[in-house]
Amino acid sequence: MEELQKLCDEVPVFPNNVAFKIFEDELGYSVNDILMDISEEPIAAASIGQVYKAKLKDTGEDIALKI
Repeated sequence: MEELQKLCDEVPVFPNNVAFKIFEDELGYSVNDILMDISEEPIAAASIGQVYKAKLKDTGEDIALKI
């Protein structure tokens, strides 16, 4: 169980340009179209993605963006 947990917890991040390209391909918008602020680096990474702290342009709401 401990070894499997490492697969979730000790995952290296992938480059931001790759993450933001995935975002754009999936949603059809660039990150800058929807967000007014996004962390320069992911705040977390796991086996199926990484998470950025961001702020929505429309509402100003702080969000966690998982890519």
